[in-house]
Amino acid sequence: MHFPAVQSVTRYAARALVLALAGCAAGSSVPHQKLPDPTLAVFDGRYAGTSTPDPAYPDCGTEARSIRIEILGGRAWIPTRHARNPVEGRIDNEGQLAMQDLDGRHLVTGTVQGNRLQAVETMNRKGRQSRTLDGGFSSCSSSIDAARGAPAALGNAADPD
Repeated sequence: MHFPAVQSVTRYAARALVLALAGCAAGSSVPHQKLPDPTLAVFDGRYAGTSTPDPAYPDCGTEARSIRIEILGGRAWIPTRHARNPVEGRIDNEGQLAMQDLDGRHLVTGTVQGNRLQAVETMNRKGRQSRTLDGGFSSCSSSIDAARGAPAALGNAADPD
């Protein structure tokens, strides 16, 4: 016996199944954005404070400057208008912080304990005036001391730079 209506329905159902499976396969090739790690939420917040130059590097200045570091779901960054070369990185579940810019010349490493962030900021200066005798670049180092939710240090500035 031949049932054309059943064959037609079966053919359309098979096509729909193939299209659905193809859609699922195509969707799986798209990279998924990593969801924030909920165990890292303990570090979430805006840390504001100062970055004080190391006196061993007198060419790097002597005045402390305001700095802000934001942490959310394990991701850390310094908010800035310089979007082409952001300073960003990660914090692990033990509070170890590591950030750098895209060219690796601006590094921030440190720890967060409770509401306090302490870190070392190193900037490898570029340009003719900062060349060292061996042809490399000079560096500047600063100590960062910041607190989470310190409103007096935050001010109204969107960018401390």
